[in-house]
Amino acid sequence: LGIQSTDERVLLSSGRGHTVSETEAACEKIVSRGFILGGQMMLGLPDSTAESERKTAGDIVRYGAKEARIYPTAVFPDTPLYALAESGKYTPLALHDAVCRAADCYEIFLRNSVTVLRVGLYSGSTNRAPLPGEKPILGVTHPAFGELCIGAVYGKRVTEALSALSFPREPFDLKITCRRGEISKISGQKGVGKKEIFAFCAARGAKPHRILWEETDSLSPFEIKISAEKK
Repeated sequence: LGIQSTDERVLLSSGRGHTVSETEAACEKIVSRGFILGGQMMLGLPDSTAESERKTAGDIVRYGAKEARIYPTAVFPDTPLYALAESGKYTPLALHDAVCRAADCYEIFLRNSVTVLRVGLYSGSTNRAPLPGEKPILGVTHPAFGELCIGAVYGKRVTEALSALSFPREPFDLKITCRRGEISKISGQKGVGKKEIFAFCAARGAKPHRILWEETDSLSPFEIKISAEKK
C-alpha cells in the first residue's frame, strides 16, 4: 500500500486524498484476510519532519506489515508540488538529510523484522539529464540512494561498536568482522565509511594503523564485530 505518511497534516498538504484512519482500516483488511502487507512510505513530503517519518515507519510496523519500501520525494515538472517548490513554499530534502532520515526509518524496520524491499526510486526514472528546454527533476534523485542509506545504517552500528571498545595505547589494527559480501557497504561510496571510522578513532585519541576485514557466513546482515588487534 502507498501509505506515504501517517501524519494527517502531511497527507492533507500533499493532496493524498485519504486519511490515517482509512489507511489503518485498509491495512487491517489486508492482514485479517491472510495477505502479506507491505507499506510504502515517502520522505520529505510537505510538512513532513524526521519525527513524523519515524512515526510513519513505526505505524507501518504496528499495522502488521512484513515488508516496506522507503522513497525520498522526487518532484517532477508540471505537478502541483513542483509549482510549490518554484514558489518557495516547499523545499525538497537535501541528499544528506534524506539519507539520515531514511536510515532512521530503515533501523525501525530492522528492529521489528520488517523486510525493506527497496530504498530510493528506480534510478532510470529520475537521474537522466533534462532535455533542452525541459525543467529538471527536483529533490533526491541520487542513483545510489539505497546504498547511501544502507551505508548510514552500518555507520550507526560501527559507531556503537567503537564506542564500547577500549583502545590500546600501543599501535594497533582495527579488525572488523561482518557478513560475507558486506564490506563495500561498510566502507561506503568513495570510502566515506572508512574515513568516518578513522575520524571517530582520532577524536578519541586512538590511531589505528589500518582496518583488517574479515568476512563470515555466521553473521546476519548489519551484524558486525570490532576488535583492536595489537601489531
